[in-house]
Amino acid sequence: MADFSHILTTRPDFDDEDREWLHHLVADWQVIADLSFADLLLILQNGEGKYIIAEQCRPSTVMSLRADDVVGDVIDEEMSAELDAAMASESVFRSTVLRTVGGSTVCNVYAPVRHNGKTLGLVVRETNMATRESNGRYESESISAGKHLYEMIPRDQFPYRNPIMNQRHNARVADGFIVLTVDGIVRYASPNAISCFRRLG
Repeated sequence: MADFSHILTTRPDFDDEDREWLHHLVADWQVIADLSFADLLLILQNGEGKYIIAEQCRPSTVMSLRADDVVGDVIDEEMSAELDAAMASESVFRSTVLRTVGGSTVCNVYAPVRHNGKTLGLVVRETNMATRESNGRYESESISAGKHLYEMIPRDQFPYRNPIMNQRHNARVADGFIVLTVDGIVRYASPNAISCFRRLG
């Protein structure tokens, strides 16, 4: 089975910086999956122009849609037109077709991976529509925060360039998260975040 690094070698047009950016992306994207309660897939075109799943990320905050490892799977040709449109988009692109994954109704949302003026691939957010029903404050704030980070991908703002800001090897969302305003005011703190602060005294 092809792994992520092998799949990248099928694209001789990617330079070292492109490959490094994609490696940083999949090192940091767990926080988006966790906040969004959604599976993420990185889709690239291989050397033959076919769309292939290069990497996947399962959320730790909700049951994954995908029990199987799909890295290396080629995407059905019938989805090529939608993927082409998403690749050409300069912002997040939402599918107009609901699909079924593992018995769940799923809406695909695509974030073109933009870096240095190039579109390298797509991050697909597979949203289980059942997780969007009757959300409470915690779920709504979490999904909103995940959406903000996800929308940074096409703007070449995620993953973070500053190593101090990156998410690699940091605590996961389930340990608590805080949403700040631009002025640094706490707008929302999850229950686990509040508990962590209380334990710190």
